[in-house]
Amino acid sequence: MAGKKKTLDVLILHGLSKEIVEDLKDLCESLGLKTDYVLNLPAGGKPQHDKVISYIESTRLAIVLISFDDSDPSSTQARPNVYNELTDCHRILKGNVLVLLEQRRGTTVEMPSNLKGCLVELYFERERVHKSYPQIIKELTSLGLLFPLHPTHNDSKVLRNRIVCTFLEKMDDLWINDFTRAWNSVYRTDQAAESDIAVGLDKFFQEAWHLFLMFAKGASDMAIQQECSLRYENSLKLAADAWKVAAEAKMAIAQDKYRAQSRSIHSPLYEKARSALMKANESATERKKIVAFKIAVELVEQFIKEKSRA
Repeated sequence: MAGKKKTLDVLILHGLSKEIVEDLKDLCESLGLKTDYVLNLPAGGKPQHDKVISYIESTRLAIVLISFDDSDPSSTQARPNVYNELTDCHRILKGNVLVLLEQRRGTTVEMPSNLKGCLVELYFERERVHKSYPQIIKELTSLGLLFPLHPTHNDSKVLRNRIVCTFLEKMDDLWINDFTRAWNSVYRTDQAAESDIAVGLDKFFQEAWHLFLMFAKGASDMAIQQECSLRYENSLKLAADAWKVAAEAKMAIAQDKYRAQSRSIHSPLYEKARSALMKANESATERKKIVAFKIAVELVEQFIKEKSRA
């Protein structure tokens, strides 16, 4: 029914406990989106399947949480009804479907083979679902759900959403260009450094989560703007700390590797790396520290390559 009136902005379909679903509902509603989930909606005298189809037809976007079937601990699949509902969502809403796939102990719940690559897929851990919130909000923005086509200058909802989305764009940049790159630089070479950066990344996501909680409680635009500034500054420090861990780990690897082989570790590249590391520790701002630590990492990596060819 292509012409059916859209009475919901977001419909959540799921196969896990309602606690996570309620949190996701609160997030969407805090963004000004009319949101609900099937089990919370009246059947209107319809059988369950007809009820689900009716509400899918009545929403602008479906968010489908695909979680492991807890009734079978050995299975990597979700409950069959969740897959059926996902198929119905794709058939009716086409690309207006967001899939959240649960990850547990390094394993991702299975996605139906016929739908792989057809829909936007995000990932979540049951105990750390807040980590997926920045990506969810980015997708809501890209689908045009957060901003009206012709906003008015005094539209408070639009202003609040733009403040938060600008914050998320900056946080995304830190995540991709700083945390991910710092972690990749020590991946499989220093387990302790990997762990330290992962702890910092979790704190980074908590910074965004604190903002979402404030946003959900209806704080004023000014308070949200101030909170965005505070949380971003905290996140910059965490990013600088991640690069510091990476730089010190790379320096230690170089020292251990070449001293163990009775080779000289003195070279212009090595001395430049040491100088960059010292400069980073003395830098007055977190942004300058990040730049200097990155330079140190790049220089010591060049030094290691130089010595490996010698």
